[in-house]
Amino acid sequence: MSAENVALEFSLFVVSIAILLITRDIVALFQAHRSNLILMIPIFTVLLPTFLSYPLSVPAWLIVPHLVYMVLFAASVIFELPRFFRSQRSQKSELVLSKQV
Repeated sequence: MSAENVALEFSLFVVSIAILLITRDIVALFQAHRSNLILMIPIFTVLLPTFLSYPLSVPAWLIVPHLVYMVLFAASVIFELPRFFRSQRSQKSELVLSKQV
């Protein structure tokens, strides 16, 4: 990866974090929403190149942005998981109760 590409990607990372902070959209990432589970896809697309160098290797300068995005996405998913499992459990118990009646 060329130095220009690394500089461009790093500057876009800084701009995107600034936009998230200015618009306060980062707060929405840390609130439980069912759509947060979709962020599992970007978690793996950030995780694979960073740690497994698949499908490409990540330059050292871009490891920090990859880790920041991975933590943001993972935290967002983790905040949603307890609510998701609670709703699944309650739906299952309601199904069992309706079959008993």
